[in-house]
Amino acid sequence: MAHDVFTNGRSNIHKGSGDKAVAGAPDVCKTPIGSAVVPIPYPNISQSSTLKKGSLSVKINGKPACLEKSTFDSSSGDQAGRLGGIISGTTGKETRFISSSFDVQIEGQNAVRHADATTHNHGNTMGVVYGSSTAPSVIKKNEKPCKDDSDHDWEEVDSGQSPDDQVSKLEADIDHLEGKPSRVSQKRGYEFEKKAVIDNKNKLPIDKCSKEYRCKKCKINQEVDIVGGDRVAEAKSRKSKGVKKKSGQCKRLKGIQTQLFDPGKKPLAKIDGELGDVQNSKEIYERRGFEVEIVG
Repeated sequence: MAHDVFTNGRSNIHKGSGDKAVAGAPDVCKTPIGSAVVPIPYPNISQSSTLKKGSLSVKINGKPACLEKSTFDSSSGDQAGRLGGIISGTTGKETRFISSSFDVQIEGQNAVRHADATTHNHGNTMGVVYGSSTAPSVIKKNEKPCKDDSDHDWEEVDSGQSPDDQVSKLEADIDHLEGKPSRVSQKRGYEFEKKAVIDNKNKLPIDKCSKEYRCKKCKINQEVDIVGGDRVAEAKSRKSKGVKKKSGQCKRLKGIQTQLFDPGKKPLAKIDGELGDVQNSKEIYERRGFEVEIVG
């Protein structure tokens, strides 16, 4: 998601911001290897989607804001060290925040921003939460919204993240939705996107995942799931009824492909082969000028 609320020149972290906290030093955990126990350094990453103790009445893009006493409820990367961190004695535990805004408060607590310091797994190592330091563009008075989704003039505004980081993020999102019946379709979407990223990674180089683009004229944003091989790719786990509603998104992706990548290539739609009406979805994407790959 794009960042459009800033504190002290840095983006505010919130539950829907798609941000992550990354340990800057190894998360050294005791790991059983045969009959031995070995301290092994691991990465540790946590996601803003697991935010707990966020703001109650103040929302950013409809989601709770991250405050100085908030936590990212779980972390990943150190699961193999199941006997616990050498300091904390835990594995996969929460991330907390040890720096925050010096002069901006939300509900009586300091706001957490891009580049604030963190402690991970709890207390076993330290790191930083990453958002954005680039303030959003503002539509000038003489600028008008584009009349159609094929009229946009695109530029990159967020460089995205590596395939491995994207898989870790999706795994955390999937774990967060486990056991929530009302979120089954969303969980399936995350599971398929993870599958699509791994599938693409095995077939061709992926430059980035979840890259963000913005129209220079009307400032609309469009996220692209996968960028690689001089083309854009979208991962979709939707029945054809849902795909039909994405005509505007398809036009935006085609525009990004034509303007910023190889105009001789079609954008790629990777669709879920386990859905019953996958052929209908395939035909819809092909009519809209996409190359289609069924992942099943």
